[in-house]
Amino acid sequence: MRLFHCLVASAAAATLVACGGGSDAISPPITPPASTVTLSIKAGDAQESAPGSALTTNPVVVAKNSTGAPVAGVAITFAIDSGGGSVAITLTTTGADGTASPGIWTLGSAEGANVLTISATGATTIKLRSLATFPVTALVSNAAVPRSGAVLTVDAVGNPLNGLTLTIPDTALGVGAQISIGSKASKVTTLPAGFSQVGPTIVITNSVAMSTIPMVLTIPVTVQSPDTALAAFYYDPSSGTYELIPSLARTATTLSVYARHFTSDRLMLRKGSARVAGKNVPNGARVAASYSPVQVIVASVPAASLNAATNTGFTPGIDDWEFVNLGTLPESGGICAGMSISAMYYYYAHRDLGRLFKRFNPAGENNNTNTVGLRFSTVAQRNADWSNADLWFRAIHALPFITGVPAARLHYQTLVMAMRVTQLPQYLAVRGADFSHAVIAFASENGVVAFADPNSPGLRRTMTFTGNAFTPFPFSATAGATAQPVTSVETIGASAMIDAAAIDASWAQVSDSTIGTKLFAQVIPEWRDTLTGSWIDLDTTKTLFTSGQTFVLRTRCLNHACPFVSPQDGNEYINTLLINATGTSQSDSHYLPDGVSTGLSEGPTKIGVVQLGDISTSIGANNRRWTNFRWMNVVYGKVAIQPALPAARPDTTINFSVRSGALAPIIVKYTWDFGDGTAQLTTTASAAAHAFTVGGDYKVIVKLFDASNRLVGKDSTTASISAQSVPYSVWALNTATFATVNPPMNLDTTQSVVQVLTRKYNALITLWGTPRSAAVTPTLWVVKTPGSFNNRLGPQDVGVYFSDSLPGSNRGLDP
Repeated sequence: MRLFHCLVASAAAATLVACGGGSDAISPPITPPASTVTLSIKAGDAQESAPGSALTTNPVVVAKNSTGAPVAGVAITFAIDSGGGSVAITLTTTGADGTASPGIWTLGSAEGANVLTISATGATTIKLRSLATFPVTALVSNAAVPRSGAVLTVDAVGNPLNGLTLTIPDTALGVGAQISIGSKASKVTTLPAGFSQVGPTIVITNSVAMSTIPMVLTIPVTVQSPDTALAAFYYDPSSGTYELIPSLARTATTLSVYARHFTSDRLMLRKGSARVAGKNVPNGARVAASYSPVQVIVASVPAASLNAATNTGFTPGIDDWEFVNLGTLPESGGICAGMSISAMYYYYAHRDLGRLFKRFNPAGENNNTNTVGLRFSTVAQRNADWSNADLWFRAIHALPFITGVPAARLHYQTLVMAMRVTQLPQYLAVRGADFSHAVIAFASENGVVAFADPNSPGLRRTMTFTGNAFTPFPFSATAGATAQPVTSVETIGASAMIDAAAIDASWAQVSDSTIGTKLFAQVIPEWRDTLTGSWIDLDTTKTLFTSGQTFVLRTRCLNHACPFVSPQDGNEYINTLLINATGTSQSDSHYLPDGVSTGLSEGPTKIGVVQLGDISTSIGANNRRWTNFRWMNVVYGKVAIQPALPAARPDTTINFSVRSGALAPIIVKYTWDFGDGTAQLTTTASAAAHAFTVGGDYKVIVKLFDASNRLVGKDSTTASISAQSVPYSVWALNTATFATVNPPMNLDTTQSVVQVLTRKYNALITLWGTPRSAAVTPTLWVVKTPGSFNNRLGPQDVGVYFSDSLPGSNRGLDP
């Protein structure tokens, strides 16, 4: 029997406490707290039998307490969840061994999944799943296919499938495989209105999950009318899933299709469905055991009915990616196939999470900031092996198949049939003379097909089919590339050419943020520390504190993994692009080893770092190969010693302090070097006092350190120490008393005294610092010619003089 995956949820239920004595009466069971019991399946899960028949093994469930011991007396309810059918017992209690059974489980009359629900008061419901399926008549049994391939042919005269062939190319199945082909007399019952199944249901079993090269299945058909459209579908009765198998050719008596798998394990997930347990294996894996067989059916529908409006619900701007197909480092030729496949996958399985458009993009529509989308799409492109797709298709189309239906009409009909049967968007391959491209078709009406183009995200594009051809239209392989005429459009469907289980695994890596880490080259951002002049590896997950107002970054590529690099000092560097918090480009590295720079404002700044695996010097170049994106936080704090340019007499204490702005919260240590040969001073506060003993100019340096002893800021100033009198301060002049003026003011024809004073005062302000206000009445002199105007000071040169007349300031005689 084939086993089907069952999602078993266990929960706490009640523990039975038996009590008695002193009477022959039997006490009723007491239901204990639900937290002490769990329910689990003991037998009867994942069975398979004909519709309407009883299963061989009766279902059995068991109740256990927290120590794993069985619990008796727990009330259990059995109910049919889906699929129809019945059970003999719907309500019972667990026995002494903790088990309970509904007795015989009879499946429903239709083929498909049958689900039985088991519940207990206070416990979480668990489910058993079995499959109602009609018996299979063997046509080809366990055929051994060698590495060199084979053509398997059904030889059963009188059988509708007589003459069916399965062509396996050389090396397609690796070292070889076993394949069986059978049929069912029954037909599916869930096709849309107007559709009919042609011929019997085909069942194919293969011991290999995915072939490396597409296999070709040619199916006998009895529909002769050219007015009838035909298409082949995978059908999985356990989930009710249909998926298109791409058409190759149609003659008067056959329909040929091609695919890389014939197993239900590789169908693309639908919302709420699950893979068969134990079947998730990497692409190309070889196993001895058979994969779950898939059913293949041929459906027909009047061709004229396909002109009616068809819409799957997929909407550009909601369900596609928002970034443009420009390629990435691992897939430099473009990722249109990966973008289309991954967007379809999200729509099929996860659209209940919300819109895909901008979902994973922290900076709006910037092409470089959606790390999840770019990596998911690149991995999908790589897993699907679309780099070899053209080789596959060329080989397939070179096969000696004769088609009685023109290729354009065949693919248009299968496309619309696929959208009608699955109600899901479909993958289209668009080709020109020397390019190929992938888009998502999602609607059609009267020959006009609407599609989402990875080169034009968010936009609804159309192509038109008329009669036996489509109207030519221009296309390009990647965004911005030169457009070329399209020569063919083929309907690929969903999973026939890709490993859908590999996409499942990729999605799991999306959830834990590990998607693409092995595929993409490891690149390291390096930050230029302006304090030391050195380049330092930067951890962008941590906030960087710096006193440099210019932030400089470059990207080093490790292990020679980037094909387009600029060598420098034995290292290899790629382009780095910096963006702001809204996704707007700030600066770009044209000279890679020199890095890219941007100015900082005081305080925190959010910076986006985009790393591009090429050495293009054009910011808008379309061949820039995206490699990585990350956000980082940079905090700039301006460091300044106060007072600036202090002046004092020897042995006079100067009280220094340092302003560190936004760096203040992380500073734990300050070191002061006063430049006069005294020992360096270390403080935990931002202030330090020092007196210079000898006159001269001294360079004072302060350095600021964080808790990791990293130098994060420094500043310097010059202290002027002189034994001569020095200005004590510059004062705001409120009033002024004019003394001797030589020559007298009334003879001053060159400049007024006020003009001269103002100019000199402003010069003092610039030289000595910020003016301060005080109630001061200084005495001022203007000397236009040398002479003595103050007997106590002696002869004076030309200039402007003032005395601040303050006590203790050289008795008011300082000029």
